[in-house]
Amino acid sequence: MATNSFLPFASGSNANVLTDAQYQSDLASGGTYTDGVVSGQAASAQANKVWRQSTAMSSALGQLIVTQINADASDSQATATLAQNLGYAIQTFGGVLPFNADFSNAVNGYPKNAIVADASTAGLFWVSTADNNTTTPGASGASWTPMGYGFFVNQGKASTTLATGNVVSIGLRTGVTSGAARVGMIIDSTDFGDLATIGAANLAQGAWTEQYYTLPSQGNKTISLTFNAPLPGIVHVEASANYANQNSNQTNLNVAVNGTILSADQVTLTTCMSNGAAASVSPGTVTVSSYCGTSADSPPNVGHTLRYLYVPS
Repeated sequence: MATNSFLPFASGSNANVLTDAQYQSDLASGGTYTDGVVSGQAASAQANKVWRQSTAMSSALGQLIVTQINADASDSQATATLAQNLGYAIQTFGGVLPFNADFSNAVNGYPKNAIVADASTAGLFWVSTADNNTTTPGASGASWTPMGYGFFVNQGKASTTLATGNVVSIGLRTGVTSGAARVGMIIDSTDFGDLATIGAANLAQGAWTEQYYTLPSQGNKTISLTFNAPLPGIVHVEASANYANQNSNQTNLNVAVNGTILSADQVTLTTCMSNGAAASVSPGTVTVSSYCGTSADSPPNVGHTLRYLYVPS
């Protein structure tokens, strides 16, 4: 543990010293000690007061060095060393200064959560993520994380049409573990909803399937696709049926979203047909489907295709 060797003189409770009021009076204009000690024996109370005043402050400054940077303070040290250590101690109370390797070594590293300014980029700061941190901010593997310039929302300052002075909060929604709906934005006290983020299943998405089969006599078949909508949006569904040869009987083809038929066609004497529609969907599981049926007793082979495109609204 560091030691403060600057000790106060005459600090006892019954010390033989002048009171502050007496000392101020004696030093005032026309006072006894305006010109200092003159020829003759100095009064002990006066001498003690002078020594206590000077030693009290030197002891306080020495203790500041000991407390703030854990360095010894002694009159045996060089004046330059005392001045440097006192500067380091004062620096711990000051504004956000650039990283200082000498200071870091003198205090055995910056403490956790200490903040230093970047040496070259104005407005960029670094927060220490470890105690006794002697690493250099920005260096590979250093125990510092950036904050400030380039890491905060530049709220309103890039456009004359945007207000400034608002509190903008962006974060993960409580209880939502996946999808774009987990990222929300609140400005002041107004919730502006969810933010779509780049990534699978977060922005526009789509898929398709194609199946080849022979319908049973006067039969039908439904094919489907299912996906998760992270936000309210629009889904566009298309389906087509291509027959190996002309189907002489009536053929039905429809598209549906979550079991609701959006569009249905009935055609006779066809080799191909298609159908499509769009619908609004809520967040959650969405199933798109297409029904293909015929009244023919011996229907031809069919290639049945279903595809969808979902876009958040």
